[in-house]
Amino acid sequence: MKRLIEINDEATNKKLTSEDLPLTINFIYDPENSNKIHIEKKLINNEINQSLACAYIAQEDGHLFFQADNELINKENIIVLHNNEIIEKSVWLKSGDVIKIADKLIHYQVMGDVIKIKVTDEKNVLQSPQIPLSPPPSILNKHDKINHLPRVDIPSFETSPSKKSKIIKTGFISLSLILVLMAFFMLQAEIVSIEIEPVADNLNMDGFFPVLPIAQRYIMMGGEYQILANKKNYRNLEKKIIINKDKKIFKFKMIELPGIVDINIESDSSDTILIDDVVMLENNEIENSRNARRYEIEKGIHQLKIINPRYKIYEQKINVAGKNKLENISVKLIPNFAMLKLMTQTKEVNISIQGENSKKFEFNLSKEKEIELIAKQYVIEISKDKYKSITKEITINALEDITLSIDELIQEDGIVSINSQPEGSIIRIDGQFKGKTPEIIKLRPNEKHSIELSLSGYKLFKTSIIVEAEEEKQINTTLSMKKGLVFISITPAKAKLYIDGRPVEKSSGQFTLTAKEHHLVVKAKGYKTQTKHIRANDHSQNISFNLKKINTITATNKANKKTVTKITANGPIKDYINSIKQQMRLVQAVEFTMGSKNNESGRGSNEREYRVKLDYAYYLSAKEISNEQFKHYLAAHNSGSVSGSSIKSLAIAKQPVVNISWDDAAKFANWLSKKEGLKPFYQEYKGKMSAIDRHKKITGYRLPYEAEWAYAARGKNQQKYPWSGGFPPPDMAGNFADESAQSFVSNIIDNYNDQSAVSSSIGQYKKNARGFYDLGGNVSEWCQDYYSPFVGSVNRQKITINPKGPKKGTHRVVRDSSWRDSSIKELRLSYRSYSKKKANDIGFRLARYAL
Repeated sequence: MKRLIEINDEATNKKLTSEDLPLTINFIYDPENSNKIHIEKKLINNEINQSLACAYIAQEDGHLFFQADNELINKENIIVLHNNEIIEKSVWLKSGDVIKIADKLIHYQVMGDVIKIKVTDEKNVLQSPQIPLSPPPSILNKHDKINHLPRVDIPSFETSPSKKSKIIKTGFISLSLILVLMAFFMLQAEIVSIEIEPVADNLNMDGFFPVLPIAQRYIMMGGEYQILANKKNYRNLEKKIIINKDKKIFKFKMIELPGIVDINIESDSSDTILIDDVVMLENNEIENSRNARRYEIEKGIHQLKIINPRYKIYEQKINVAGKNKLENISVKLIPNFAMLKLMTQTKEVNISIQGENSKKFEFNLSKEKEIELIAKQYVIEISKDKYKSITKEITINALEDITLSIDELIQEDGIVSINSQPEGSIIRIDGQFKGKTPEIIKLRPNEKHSIELSLSGYKLFKTSIIVEAEEEKQINTTLSMKKGLVFISITPAKAKLYIDGRPVEKSSGQFTLTAKEHHLVVKAKGYKTQTKHIRANDHSQNISFNLKKINTITATNKANKKTVTKITANGPIKDYINSIKQQMRLVQAVEFTMGSKNNESGRGSNEREYRVKLDYAYYLSAKEISNEQFKHYLAAHNSGSVSGSSIKSLAIAKQPVVNISWDDAAKFANWLSKKEGLKPFYQEYKGKMSAIDRHKKITGYRLPYEAEWAYAARGKNQQKYPWSGGFPPPDMAGNFADESAQSFVSNIIDNYNDQSAVSSSIGQYKKNARGFYDLGGNVSEWCQDYYSPFVGSVNRQKITINPKGPKKGTHRVVRDSSWRDSSIKELRLSYRSYSKKKANDIGFRLARYAL
């Protein structure tokens, strides 16, 4: 085997090969400067009598050995040592050996197929010599059987007497110096153990002092040393150690070189390779083919992952042998895509395909097209000008091609804007309810549509229309009023007639009224006021009023001299109008039943039936408190609005006030009491309102107790609904969730019409038998009581007198259905609810004791 030999002597640097062996080691004596050693590949003649060919390096069976010319060396008194031992015969050379010739050192080191030979001066070199390791057993065993080491034929040279004496003198001085240094070294040095696993092929230790090996240990002076070890198929070991009395044992472990892994992949070139979830970069020093990648990977078990956007993720555990061993791994990826074929009968449609976390595909499709898609879910949108878009969801499975046929697209709707005077007309298109005017409605194109507008008291408006795709049209009309003839007669003649709240010039005679419900009121001083509700129609009607006289005395507020209450000589009259123009109706003491029967349809568990006695008369406002009335107390209040297909206001003057808390209502009652000179019913503490004394009948305004509200709404006969008959209610029975409210609430009463999408003006619907409006519908109402699921006596026959609810609580009772309600449960008069927060469908009415 041919090996390289690098020589660094004191003359030149040479690079030879094993074919240049043997080598001659020439010792050049120079008394004026210093001795020198030159190593040549051939013998040098001693022409100037200063050069001695004192030794040789030769080779036998591939192994190098060192041989000194003992005769010449002894003759010239030159000392030659091999690893500090005197050479008597030839010696085999091992990596780390040191040859000493006089004051020169020859270092021998083997690194793979390279042999390095270096000459240094013992006086100037501070680093320790290289420590030889045991030679390979195969070499020792082989040459132990030889009786003598190989030799080199040595040429003879003559040495002059003068030169011989100089050499002897120099050798004696050098030997003396070496002995002194060795003595000092042995006294100060430590015995150190350095263990390397596995055993290194070569070991160098560099430090300020030399290192002497003893068996498997070393004699070393204290201080810092640099250790360099190498072994085939292992990483070089480089460590720094510090020798002292406390640290004499050092153990190191060499790490194997990584393995070389070729990964061959049957796919395109878009693969991402991960080892233990770390992306592997291409090794630029290795030529990688399209399908093969080469990587250095540490020894052991690793997780291989290959990611390619068109294939399923590949995962495999691999066991890498290490030690620079080449391994091949072949991978065949499984496709993770399929073809989608699109076909259409509609010319030139626009296609958009979007999958989660993937590229969006957009293109025009005229007939058919194929596209490759990765396996996942996609949303496909098909669109075209003036046509409605179609959205389809598809799932692509690997290698399962799909063909998708696109149906004929439907044209976009036309748009029609419908307006009427007056507004609020009910719109029906092709017989279907579509809202109230004004309204914008979409219609199918190129079809004839019938349109009807209806409004109570007005003639039905009919028309038809055809619109094209995306065309906009308008229908504007003024409805014609329907009228009826009414003859009214009044006694006494001086009485004043009011129609729908407005006074008329004549009290009796012939009147032409619109065909809807009208509210008639007749008043005369000294007479009891009479009211009637009539509905004008195509037929004439005769209405007569005959007022009855009453005897009254007047109670005057001394503070502001305003009349606030009318009282007969024998007690309170039935009702009166207070300072905010709210009619207060008198309810006499009564005994009745609250709650509902067990078998009642829609009954709630909190509606236990029990007997109640109210031993006092009380006033209750005929109508709910309006925004206009509440703003006399708090001008800044805004009841807000409701958003749906349009925005509907809740803050119109005649609408009931909403979005107020129970405390807000109580504060309003106290304000009105003070305004009219009445003792307030409530006291305020930290913004919270409570009754001054719930057991005293303080005459100031307050919220009605639940029992007071229930009797005013249901009477003694326990009326079930606010209207006569069963469910559903007839049109205009009250303000509930009708067809016009379907954009504001989730449930409505089918085919019901009350002409109000949200809350209506107070008193717009027919009053009940006791003269109260909206005790069923419009808005729910706060009551005085704290809420409890069970009230009254468990014994149905036992009478509960003047119930006022719990003394404490967190929620207040709320009674009455509202414009948001539509079910049998909510529309019953026995329905009980509760709240502690304001809402856009909770208002209130006032009550007070009648004393």
